This record gives sequence, C-alpha cells and structure tokens, in this order.
Amino acid sequence: MVSVISFSTMTRFHIHSECKPRHPCKDLGGKCRRRKAGCGAGNFIYESTHNVKYCNKRSCVCCVPVVRCKANNKCSRQNGKCIWEGERCAGKVKKGKAFCGGKDCVCCIPKKPQPISCLTKYACHDLKGTCINLWKETCDTKILTGNQFCKGKDCGCCLSTMPVTTDKLLEGVN
Repeated sequence: MVSVISFSTMTRFHIHSECKPRHPCKDLGGKCRRRKAGCGAGNFIYESTHNVKYCNKRSCVCCVPVVRCKANNKCSRQNGKCIWEGERCAGKVKKGKAFCGGKDCVCCIPKKPQPISCLTKYACHDLKGTCINLWKETCDTKILTGNQFCKGKDCGCCLSTMPVTTDKLLEGVN
C-alpha cells in the first residue's frame, strides 16, 4: 500500500495497488489505468478478455494513444497508406519522414495486383463477346479488333456466337 498526499486538497489517500501493463499492452505502446478513471480523449481502450490480458487487474484497462499518421508524397505516389507501425500491412512497409508524418508511422504500399491482360469494353460485351489475348488464347468464332472493343495489348473481342448479318440473310433468300 502506498500513501499519497494530494496537494490541491491537502488530503491523504491510499493507493492499494496500481495498474500495470502486461506484454500485450506494452506491445501496443499503452499504459494501464483504472477503468473508472478512463483513458481520456485521443486514446483507444483495450479491455482484457478471457484470452488476452492487457493489464494485471480486471479493474484496469490498457490506454493506447491514437496515432495520427499522414501520408507524404513518396507514400501517396505509390498508392500507399500511412498506418501505425504495429498494424499489419499486406504489402511492403516503408519507413521514414519522406513517406509518413507522425510518431511511429510507416507507409504500407499494397502489393501490385496482377494486371488483367485484356479488359472487355461495352462494345464487345454488347455483342456477347469476351476479350482475349490473341497470342495466348484461341477463338473458335470471329475476332473483332480495335480500341472500341478491348483494352490491353494484343487483345481482340472473341464473339461467343457468329453474329447474323443482313448479307447472310439475303444469301439464304436467293
């Protein structure tokens, strides 16, 4: 038991035991406080659960300061997002003031998705076609080429069925 004197009220009060952080709270950069006292503005509150104990007592909570991270040009240009250093990143992590502003912030640059070789545009879709890479895939029907049908290098619109034209209709009449 520790005795403390409050100089503002000149009264003596006892602190039976204080809240102490355990490893999960320390790893987050937090400090433990009594639940009743709260953490104050600008803090995340982590309460102990059956599986994770943040503080030494159930009457305590782990107070973790909210980290304000701001992306700088180097991070933004690479479609990155500034996150707190302890958060998970599914891509590359870049550190430094050139990437992010804020304490303990890093730039999380997402993995580049595999490029779609050929993108079907409305003109091809309306003809019930699909865009394919002309060097990698084959088409059993007619292929239409042109920027109005597909987006991508070496792409063509493979029609699912042969379109009926007025020329073929007239041939059947003769």
